[in-house]
Amino acid sequence: MSVQKRKIFEELDGILKEVHDLNMASAVLYWDQATHMPICGAHQRGRQLATLGAVAHEKFVGERVKFCLDELAGYEDLFEKDSYEERLLNLARKKFQKQRSLPGTFVAKVLEHQSRCYEAWLQAKDGNNFALVSPLLKKTLEYSRQYAQYFEHDHIVDPLIEELDDGFNFQIVNHIFLELRPKLVSMVETVLARGENAPSFLNSNFPLEKQLELNKQILNYFGYSFERGRIDSAPHPFMIHFSCDDVRITTRYKLNDVTETIFSTIHEMGHAFYELGVDKRLDGTMLASGASSGVHESQSRLWENIIGRGDDFWKVFYPRLQTFFPETFSSVNAQQFLEAINHVSCSLKRTDADELTYNLHVMIRFELECALLEGSLSIDDLPSAWNELYRRDLGIVPSHDGEGCLQDMHWYASYIGGQFQCYTLGNIMSAQFYEAACASDPLVRASLKKAQYGPLREWLTQNLHRHGQKWNGLEVLKKATGQELTLEPYLNYLKNKFSV
Repeated sequence: MSVQKRKIFEELDGILKEVHDLNMASAVLYWDQATHMPICGAHQRGRQLATLGAVAHEKFVGERVKFCLDELAGYEDLFEKDSYEERLLNLARKKFQKQRSLPGTFVAKVLEHQSRCYEAWLQAKDGNNFALVSPLLKKTLEYSRQYAQYFEHDHIVDPLIEELDDGFNFQIVNHIFLELRPKLVSMVETVLARGENAPSFLNSNFPLEKQLELNKQILNYFGYSFERGRIDSAPHPFMIHFSCDDVRITTRYKLNDVTETIFSTIHEMGHAFYELGVDKRLDGTMLASGASSGVHESQSRLWENIIGRGDDFWKVFYPRLQTFFPETFSSVNAQQFLEAINHVSCSLKRTDADELTYNLHVMIRFELECALLEGSLSIDDLPSAWNELYRRDLGIVPSHDGEGCLQDMHWYASYIGGQFQCYTLGNIMSAQFYEAACASDPLVRASLKKAQYGPLREWLTQNLHRHGQKWNGLEVLKKATGQELTLEPYLNYLKNKFSV
């Protein structure tokens, strides 16, 4: 590459890092809003987020970026294959073309609206009052449809799925769901037919200060670095990263159920491990993030379920839990606790669901958001439609909207569409990554038997995490496991765990 072209690439690289910094500044404001901000600051915060978002958008789709990309057209082949330069150019060109399709005024309006809608959702959820947020959700649906119309698509949800799970679309996701759903229903029916009673000891008194200290011990045990992160509480737990050395998580607490915070924390820790494992040479660039939402969920679900609900971990860690809450767990042995945290039942909340029924919750949401986008379902009818699908698929009905269509923040803080398929894709890929790790390195499985997780983390870092967003989800899955996406490892995992 000529000196002139190298200078143009360096200019492009510099502009993209400025855009990244603006987006990270927005992320800090969002984190503050979700964790510490006074509720009355919502309107101004929405304006601030809209301003930063518009500036970042305009800088990214500006004439200098267009000039650089035009001048470098065709030069990707002159870089070493899969090098930083080649992958950055490819990703920048793809995102530039996509973002240039979106007017800056539209981006600003949506960001401000989403901030307002999120705050309204918090109040609506607390009061079980869907009517409080439904007018704003109607606007969200309007913006979601408008977003999709800026791009070519076969199904209106395709652009929204692609935004979070590049490489997937309605046809692919729907095909996976149609194949998976009857198998899950059959497993659930088999387990429920055994008539196993739900344990009562998990519903007890768990003081908040002890839960806070327990979380720190869990995170320390797995190797989460508090020098590179922190943990706070939020109504809906999430992970957020500002740099490779600043990756934060949130969790939530129930005073009568300690498992809520245990598994929320381990889940978000899995997300954090992904971002903390990204090669630091990618820091400050658009490559310094996970490959897709589905791959990200594969990491959180791997740690939450395969590890966090597994025998090996609790055989070692359970005595610590007993020391925190002896009045509840001193008379309960590790095996009883394991059976309790893996008990299968039809529940109302996605985040409380066991591993067998969890994906049914996801499929309900996917069906509803597609119907909303297609126009066959209205926002006004969403609560009743939600309740009916829960009756159909899980045999239970929410008693109020707080445990129904208000339980997830996704539609109220982002777009409607493409928000939930990542969870099931993540479940499927979690088993695939785990199987590949154990098969490729005997030390991984041997260490897991001793509840030692360094070798597993190292395998995931080397084969997945460090690459960031150099490839999309399907590409990095194939590179790490040697296979295309397949249901077999996940189904085998469920069959073995639940003896079905």
